[in-house]
Amino acid sequence: MENSPESNIVLSALSIGALLNLLYLGTAGDTKTEIKKAFKYPEEVTEKGIHEKFKLSKYAFKTRLFLQKEFPILESFKTISEESYITEVEKLDFKGSPGASKDRINAWVSESTEGKIDKIIDGPFTPLTSLIAVNTLFFNASWKFPFALVNTKDRIFFTGKENITIPMMENQMHIPYLFDDKLGLEMISLPYVGDRFCMLLLKLKGKPERDYFKKIDSIPEMDDLRILINKMVKEEVIVRIPKMKLESNLNLAENLKSIGVNKIFDRNAADFGGMSSEQGITVDDISHKAIIEVSETRTVAVAVSSITICIYVGRTSSEPLFCT
Repeated sequence: MENSPESNIVLSALSIGALLNLLYLGTAGDTKTEIKKAFKYPEEVTEKGIHEKFKLSKYAFKTRLFLQKEFPILESFKTISEESYITEVEKLDFKGSPGASKDRINAWVSESTEGKIDKIIDGPFTPLTSLIAVNTLFFNASWKFPFALVNTKDRIFFTGKENITIPMMENQMHIPYLFDDKLGLEMISLPYVGDRFCMLLLKLKGKPERDYFKKIDSIPEMDDLRILINKMVKEEVIVRIPKMKLESNLNLAENLKSIGVNKIFDRNAADFGGMSSEQGITVDDISHKAIIEVSETRTVAVAVSSITICIYVGRTSSEPLFCT
């Protein structure tokens, strides 16, 4: 994931987190230990507790395991994935019908995101492809305090590099607000109809700079947003935000390696004993696509995450392994 100050990044932590936790469920031994350390799971949190929290999000996402038809999956893995990650299992034939298998997965993605994302698999499969885990998230909610169309006007927006002209929405509303002079930030909460969900917007004092997000990330309270949320009080606020559509297409493998997750990509070290009795299971690719559209009336956000798993059998470590 490129943290370029000149580009926007949108992602769903819920979608990515659910799929990576499902991957964690399938590991064993040193591979599981490595992931637990990299993800900073608290020692006091049990394995069951890690997966239980995702039951609370059943409204938001669903997961499907597309299996090579003869791939042996452990019943224990299947049970927990079904209970905690709303997972369904579908058998395909990546080896015999790679084109049809790709079309089937992409059709499910398109259906699950109401056509907002029409595919997650681009290239063909190889005989090594054994499992594709795919997670989709779809969110569509109306603002509790919608922005009047007449108030949307082209205004100057500073990106941190230059001024650009974009449509800006505006409204005055009574909402939770925080200004913390010590931390140097402002935060507002824009509620959706029903008050079950909200959009949190944070802004540092002064103009955006090239290291804007690094500064935000360095604030200790960002590790637990509840600390900041609990400080918020309702005030009359004039809100001006961009009308926008943001998209990202990310490959997360290098990001995971950068935080110390390496064994799952190493066919000589990966241990997926929590998923299958099969030997030689290796992660080939981890992809994520996300889109968010913010308009005067609503927010629509969709995301798809996928993990491609291959089975490496009978090759020496010096031989190349190609799997997509």
